This record gives sequence, structure tokens and C-alpha cells, in this order.
Amino acid sequence: MPRIDFREIPAPAEPSSDIDAFEKFCREFFVHVFQWTVCIQPARGVDAGLDLQLNDIAGNRCLVSCKHFARSQRSVGRNDEQDILDRLYEHDCSKFIGFYSTMASTGLREKLTRLRERRGVQFEIYDSEMIERSLLEGTRGFDVAKRFFPVSVANVAPRIVTLLPTYGPQDAIPCSGRWKFFDPSGQLIVIGDDREDLAEFANERAMFEFHAPAYLRAWKDAVTLFPGFFVVPAQGIERATTVRSLRPAWDRAVGINDLCPMERSFIGAVWGLYNSQKATEAIRIAEVDTIGKTVSAPTFDHLACSATVRRDILARLLAFYTTAA
Repeated sequence: MPRIDFREIPAPAEPSSDIDAFEKFCREFFVHVFQWTVCIQPARGVDAGLDLQLNDIAGNRCLVSCKHFARSQRSVGRNDEQDILDRLYEHDCSKFIGFYSTMASTGLREKLTRLRERRGVQFEIYDSEMIERSLLEGTRGFDVAKRFFPVSVANVAPRIVTLLPTYGPQDAIPCSGRWKFFDPSGQLIVIGDDREDLAEFANERAMFEFHAPAYLRAWKDAVTLFPGFFVVPAQGIERATTVRSLRPAWDRAVGINDLCPMERSFIGAVWGLYNSQKATEAIRIAEVDTIGKTVSAPTFDHLACSATVRRDILARLLAFYTTAA
């Protein structure tokens, strides 16, 4: 499913304060994401088949043709790109770039392929999927995406986890004036008086099972970063099937003193998810202290300053926390 909605950029025919928005987006895309240089800027009026002229990293002078059909969702056909060879000669360009908010038709690709085979014409097509990938897979692209697609960017990852409605009030079983919920295996989940509240509790329990693989994956990543502070079985980290088989090595807490403060906080936070009481005791014995706070209870702002890889692991451990792993 596409994550960028190209309709956020108005088409030239739509009422807008900026009818050249797609051409400007194209310019910013190539300049900031790929570090190309601009020879001819987008301009109003007759463009003689050229929306933008750029030099790529290899020094090729590129004729860029922008087609913004996101509203109609039609592909760019061979008739939409007339006289490609003549346009290249007229503008003294050696390479054709198709920059499309939808995709190129098979007919257009075949036409360009023949021009390459028979006339040596270089070409590249940037369709919606390729543009989206370039925007969202790096910081340069993401900065451009935030400017031109603010709604899409806000919705790229609106939530890390969402409660899935596995159970509803209709699944409650009456029992002596109260209600029970059972899992598919017939095991009792919860019993109580309010079916709505009980259904929510049952759904939370179901998410524990659902998140178990993701939580185990995050835990393995944490162990991989600091294997010396966990019990690693002989078969290795990746072969482990439970968090328990990669449990904290409590007796190695003294070694935390050799880590930097951010790393100590990371170990304390991860250990605390396994057993907060044992983590506190182990670290207390080791007499480890970071920025005036015990490692077993680091503040969120302190953890947020940690390296990206550690923040990623901690975010996943918190989001997918479960006792089922």
C-alpha cells in the first residue's frame, strides 16, 4: 500500500496558489536527495518539452519531463512523451528523465528502450513507487517529503501498536450472573461483571501472544549488543526460542561499571523489563550510578539521548512487551 499520497501536490489544472508545485517538488527531489545540480529551473509558459534541466552526479545533462496524473491515476503513455529525441537535441541533453506521480505505460517503456538500442539514448523513469522509496529511506528524502507531503508523513507511522479486536462483548459466556471469556483453547481468560471491560482485558491478553515474536526479536537485538550481560545458550542467540533462555546475567552486574552512562542505562532498562526487583538489587550491589539516578530506573529523557540503535530496541521492547515470550 502506498505511503505517500501524491494528490497532496495539486495538478496544474487544479485551482491552486502554486500550479508549478510538482515541478518544484521534482527539482527539490533531485537536488536534495541525489545532489544533482540545476541548469534550467521550472518556469511558466511553453517549455518546449522540458520541465527542468539537471546535471546528474556523473555529469550527464538531463532533460526532465514531469507528468502529474495522480488524481486520475492513469499511467504516462507513449503519446504523452512526444519527440523525445528531438527534445534532447534541442536542449543539448544526453539523458531523458521521466518523473511521474503514477507510472510509465508498457508502451512508453518500450519506446524508450528502442531509442536506447537504436540511438544510444540514456533514460531513467522515476515512478511513484521509486520516488516514495527514495523519500522515505533516508533523512534527505524525508526532509523533502515533510515539505511537500505533510499529511502523508504524519500518517507514515501514526502508531507503533494497535489493539486488535479479537474479542467483543458478544463473546462473553454467562456464568451465575457474571461473565467469562475463554481463549480458543478453552482456557479461562477473565471473569467479571462488565462485558465491555472484560472484552478489552481479553483483547489486551490476546495482544501478548500476538506480540511475542516481535518482543523476542527486540530482546535478541539487545542481547546481541551486549552479550556479556546475558546468559547466552550454547546454540547461540538466534537459535533461542524464549526470552527466558536469554535471561540477564545478574552476577555480571559489576561489569556495568566499565560501560558509558548511556550503555549502563540501556542495560538497566532491559534488565528491568525481565525482573525489575532483581535488576534493582543487582545494580545496587554493583554500586552503579549514572547522572545521579540508578540504572534500573533511568528517565525517559536520558534513554531518549541514547544511540539510535539502542532507542530502536528500547522502543520495540516497550511497544511489544509481553510475558508470553
